[in-house]
Amino acid sequence: MAPAGRDLYLEIFVNGIPRHLIAEVHEDADGSLSIDPVQLRNVGILPVASQRPDGRVELASLHAVAFEFDELLQTLSFTANDAERAPLVVAANGKAAKRAAALEPPQADLGALLNYSLYSGATYNSADADVTLSALSGAFEARIFGPFGLVGQTFSASSQSNNVRRLDSTWSYSDPESMRTFRAGDVVTGGLSWTRPTRLGGVQIQNSFGLRPDIVTFPVPAFSGSAALPSAVEVYLNDARRFTGDLPAGPFEIADLPIVSGAGTVQIVVRDEHGQEVVTESDYFVSEQLLRPGLSDYSAELGFARTRYGTDQDHYDKRLMGSASLRHGILDGFTGEGHAEGGPGLINLGLGGVAALGHWGVGALAASGSSSDLGLGLQVTGSVQIELGDVNLQASAQRTFGSYADIASVTFDDTLGSDASAGASPQDVYQLSLSFPAPVLGARMSLSYSQADTRDSDPVRLLGATLTGPLFNGSLSTSAFANLDDGNYGLRATISMPIGDDISSSASATSGPAGSSVSTSIARPAGDRTGDIGWQLRYGTGQNATWSGAASTQLSVADVAARIRHSGEHTQASGRVSGSVVMAGGDVFVANRIDDAFAIVDAGAPAVPVLFENRPAGETRGNGKLLLPNLRSYQNNRIAIDPGSLPLDRVTASTRQTIRPADRSGVVVRFVGNATGGAALIVLRDEAGAFLPLGTTGQSAGDTQAFMVGYDGEAMVDGLGPDNRITLQYPDGSQCVAEFAYAAQGGAQVLIADVVCHPL
Repeated sequence: MAPAGRDLYLEIFVNGIPRHLIAEVHEDADGSLSIDPVQLRNVGILPVASQRPDGRVELASLHAVAFEFDELLQTLSFTANDAERAPLVVAANGKAAKRAAALEPPQADLGALLNYSLYSGATYNSADADVTLSALSGAFEARIFGPFGLVGQTFSASSQSNNVRRLDSTWSYSDPESMRTFRAGDVVTGGLSWTRPTRLGGVQIQNSFGLRPDIVTFPVPAFSGSAALPSAVEVYLNDARRFTGDLPAGPFEIADLPIVSGAGTVQIVVRDEHGQEVVTESDYFVSEQLLRPGLSDYSAELGFARTRYGTDQDHYDKRLMGSASLRHGILDGFTGEGHAEGGPGLINLGLGGVAALGHWGVGALAASGSSSDLGLGLQVTGSVQIELGDVNLQASAQRTFGSYADIASVTFDDTLGSDASAGASPQDVYQLSLSFPAPVLGARMSLSYSQADTRDSDPVRLLGATLTGPLFNGSLSTSAFANLDDGNYGLRATISMPIGDDISSSASATSGPAGSSVSTSIARPAGDRTGDIGWQLRYGTGQNATWSGAASTQLSVADVAARIRHSGEHTQASGRVSGSVVMAGGDVFVANRIDDAFAIVDAGAPAVPVLFENRPAGETRGNGKLLLPNLRSYQNNRIAIDPGSLPLDRVTASTRQTIRPADRSGVVVRFVGNATGGAALIVLRDEAGAFLPLGTTGQSAGDTQAFMVGYDGEAMVDGLGPDNRITLQYPDGSQCVAEFAYAAQGGAQVLIADVVCHPL
């Protein structure tokens, strides 16, 4: 039973400073005051661990906290030191959080798309004057999309033997709110750093953080401090200012700073109202291998393993297999991992974890065991990533014991004579890399060592080194490798220099067991604008002198590239054309390749400039539409038109829209509500010849929205045909009907005067 008394709504003060908050405080019959612990923390006081049976905190039980209730002023004043105060949490990305809260659901209109890349070439042999033509081949991706999701099909084709090879057939649907993606068809199992992905024909459910780009998945450190007086705060990350704000007196915590992964240093400058500064500095390390506490990343699949993918022997195994992987943020500095997979003749289970190593790096450790028809097996993996100033160290090790097996190994197809052990996991894999500043000004040195031991071949041990750095106004890059088992080695040095604003040159020298060679090149990359031409000229020496030339350009309907190469007695020429065909919004478009989402902008008239992210993107074609490629799925894309180029008889409700297309889908963006109907300025009168009163409303048969009569009986009416009948309603509720004819005047504003509205 609730205690007798009354509820009070009091203004809160802490150490004499108003919090600009109103808190609900309950006063019992005996005069004692209590408050909800969440509200107490929100006003800046830490709640005590012991609470009343009703869950509230007795103010008199607060340790080292004094309070005063002023009934006349309806205020509650606390006096507390910093140890008893809850820090004020300042969200450094508060604006981003507000933008994320306003995200609209993703959009996808019904449509289809075909991406294609076609290749062909010819070789001329000067020794026998023979020309050999290569087959015309191509790679294709077909999509059908809409509110139901996306159906995708990839395949390749060649004119040689009329060979068409199916690759992947998949239906997918994504829900950004739950961050889940569902797939059926050909899928690739999700996994962890210590598991092997496998192709299955089946179903999949997967967590997809990419559906919500506004969410930061890894733990971002919060930095705290205290202000003795109301102060201004500035936060610097690696000497770059990232946040400024005002703080009241008391403890504070700055969260959600825009930190990128890796090591860094943060400086917090607190400047009080008297100009005195307090500067604190601390190091941090952030890794995307970690998840925020409470956040989970998972993937689960069920299906039949696909073997010999992309070959003539491509088929599905007859055994039903399942796989599941999970990562869960347990603490800020620890993420747990788990994996299970299996089916007939296989059980594989594993556990692992990723832990922060202070402010210097992150380490991971995992172990998994298997039981299969091959026997029992165990796999142990570990890795570490450490950054100490400018020195970066990465190391990893994997070792298997016994007959360790997973889906990939038990379903490996050895029917064509391959050794079954070829599908097994490597027995040992060791990798080590070290990167640090070189003594040369501005240069950086990297050293690496890799070792892989398999059950059916000799171990491979590779040692490598690279040195990169600036050279005058260009750059220098050198690299070397050595195979410690067979003695093979390689050396390479490259110097790159710009020539003007958009042309670059380079010279390279290589040496190895096969000999030495030198090459030079000069190139200009193609720009983003349609019609820009990129090219490259290259000459090299070695066993044979070799020269080559290449050119590419982006047209409005396709990307085109050509290449010619001559070496010894052979001259080769090749060409490539890639683009897409889109069917959406009732039209067919031919465009460049579209890898992500796109929009069809319908401005209702030709030659209307279209802007994408405030930059010119082109003009609408004769049908009043323009295809915009390269939109970003599940992100806000801003599209606008220039209304100054619209015909005067076209009416648009807005000139700017923000869309969020679904995964690799298309959206029709209409700026004119009815592109087939006309618009006119109509002057309406009653039977007595007086203008219809201001505020009279009406609607035409072809318009979806009502219009309003303004001064002098004028109204802009949209969606008009040759003969029109509109019903209008006076402010007093009575109605009348007007009939009139409409004829377009070549885009000019149409004025229809003295249209009489007859009472109903």
